[in-house]
Formats: sequence, C-alpha cells, structure tokens
Amino acid sequence: MFPFVCILTPGFSIREKADTPNVYEVVRPDGSIAVNLSEGERNFIAFLYFYHLVKGSETAEEGPKDKIVVIYYPVSSMDSSSLFIVSTLVD
Repeated sequence: MFPFVCILTPGFSIREKADTPNVYEVVRPDGSIAVNLSEGERNFIAFLYFYHLVKGSETAEEGPKDKIVVIYYPVSSMDSSSLFIVSTLVD
C-alpha cells in the first residue's frame, strides 16, 4: 500500500484512491485525474510495476535476491524522460 503520492515523471504521479484500498489513480501535474493514458504512459507504469516485483522479496523478513532478468520488449512508445528512467533502472 502506498498512502503517499509517488512521483513517476514530470508528467504524472500515482496515489492511492481515496476510500478505496489497493486502487490507485494517475494524477497529472495540474492535480486532475488522468482518464486516457497514452500507450507510453501505460507501458512505463507496467514496467515500473514489473521492476518492483523483480526487485522485491517474497516476505518482509528476507532481503532482495539477485536475479537474471531478460527484457525483450521495444519501449519506443515511451517519451525520452521515461526511456531515461528505464535505462537508469536497468543495469
């Protein structure tokens, strides 16, 4: 659960929806709720979700494990800011 606002890029952030646990909404910089996400925004959010699943551990007691992950997917629909973030996350 993320009770705080998570800033993803200068273009949007994610926050937990009020009074709806485990449901999140994408918020634009002007504070409006994003209704129609671009393909690049959807891909970027999906990548971040995948990234955190891979980096995490199965229980709170154990730490992250080293893993080999192969990413074979053209990320060209992402804008330059998102591509930069993805490239810095992937070693």
